[in-house]
This record gives sequence, C-alpha cells and structure tokens, in this order.
Amino acid sequence: MGLLIDILRGSMNRAVTEKEYHLIKTFGAGKDRRAEEWLDYLTQMLNLGLMEIAYDQAHALKLTPQSWEVLRGERKVQLVNFISPLQKQAQATEKAIPQQDSLTDELFERLRKLRKAIADEQNLPAYVVFTDATLTEIARQMPQSEESLADISGVSRKKCEQYGDEFLAEIAAFIREKGLTIADVPAPKKVKIPQVSTYEQTWELLQRGHSVEKIAELRGLSAVTVYSHIAKFYEDGKINDLSPYISAKDAGVIMQAAEQLGMKRGDALKPLFEHLEGQYGYHQIRLALAMWSKQ
Repeated sequence: MGLLIDILRGSMNRAVTEKEYHLIKTFGAGKDRRAEEWLDYLTQMLNLGLMEIAYDQAHALKLTPQSWEVLRGERKVQLVNFISPLQKQAQATEKAIPQQDSLTDELFERLRKLRKAIADEQNLPAYVVFTDATLTEIARQMPQSEESLADISGVSRKKCEQYGDEFLAEIAAFIREKGLTIADVPAPKKVKIPQVSTYEQTWELLQRGHSVEKIAELRGLSAVTVYSHIAKFYEDGKINDLSPYISAKDAGVIMQAAEQLGMKRGDALKPLFEHLEGQYGYHQIRLALAMWSKQ
C-alpha cells in the first residue's frame, strides 16, 4: 500500500524507480493529495471490496470483479475525505516546505547505504534489516527518538534495539547538516489499518487450514510468533481448544510450574522457561499460560 501511495504521489525513491514505476502514465497522478488521505481512500476501497489483499502473495493488492465494474464505468463509487483541521494545517505547512520530497529522497539514499553496510557486516539480505517501504517511511518521518522510530510500520522493538542507534544517529546528522528545525521535520504519526492487522492476517490463513509452519513461511514470521497469535485467539474466545497445538499433559506441567513461581498475567516468560530447565519451548509456555489465564 505504501508503494502504491508513493507511485500516486510521484515519489522518486528507489522502491519506485527500481521497477520503473515512474515511467507509467499515472505516476504522480495523485500528488495533490497527502499520503494520509490516500491511505484513507485505499482503506475505504478495501472495505468496499474494490481491492483485496493476497496474503499468500506477499500481501499484494489485487483487483476484484467489483474493480472492473468501476474501471468499465458500470459503477460509481463515493469515498469520504476524513481530513481533519489539523491535517489541513499540516497541508499548509507542507506547501511552505516544497523541498520536503527531495529531502526525503536524499535521506532515503543515506539510510539505504547505512542499511547495506549493516547487512553486509552481518551477512544478511538488506531487506532483513528494513524493507524499502519501511526505510522510505523512516526517511519521511525523520524520527529523532527510539519511541518515534518504533511507531513506524515495519520497525519492531527488536529491530529498534538492534539498529535504532545507528539509524537515529544518521538522521540526526542529516538534520544538522541541512540546518532543519523541529518545524521542518514531519510530526511522527501512527497509522493503523485494523482490517489488515498482524493478528487478522494470521487468523485469515489459519481459517484457510494452513499449518503454523506454513503461516510462518507465508508471513515471514517465526513459528513462535504465530503460536503467540493462536494463544491470543484462545484468550479472546476465537479459539476454544488448544489441544491441536499442545498436549494436556504438557500444559498441566507448565501451569503447575507457573503457579509455583506465583506468575501473573503479563510476566516475562524467561523465568518460567529456566525453571522448567528448557524442557518446553516458549511457544508451549505461551499456549499453556493462555489456558491458565482462563481457569
């Protein structure tokens, strides 16, 4: 979705130019709208069934039969503009800073070089550090604290701990070199799209009958994370039986150990893991504690 917005707004970042999206005739056709507005519009299109997310194809956006009705002129669609007074004020500020897009592109290239250096040092593909879409958003928002960096989609707490200091230092150096003030730097924002939350993506694949291992592969997650999602589904009442994922015997041993340690909901799992001398994996512990919480 972020890449689609970049194409509509005419952004010349690497994710766009690498695949020559800047050469298509609709490139920049929506540059008069802010990214937040396009995000609202695209979310509405998803809700109306004019697009769908192909979870098994790297979350690509796909056209639907309803899409073709619109494209053939057989159906008209009205979308709501949710722009607030604060956003209107931000628009005015953006117009007063016409160099913002070029600054974003310049910072993106600097962060891309830093990402490559880190990836080469750790013998990792660059996208494992941060994807181009995430890197573009970091360059756009210019976060100046770990909290602001962690608010950006694609930046996990673990990645903050691993790479945050280096990226924040590079951003701070860029801001100093360009003589930017706080007013010049876009305010950090949180954008949430409930329809495509990480839990619902896992739930969708689970409903299709995929195994935990397959879901982890399709979503690029660890199996432990998928098991954690399943545990939450149980706690929320979406799943009533965890026996396909953990035996009653193993769950009983783990719950008894949790009682012995006097654990409470939300406590760290490591003390329990060590108490059990590593006989049970973290995913088994998470599932057993979900059962324990409902007793």
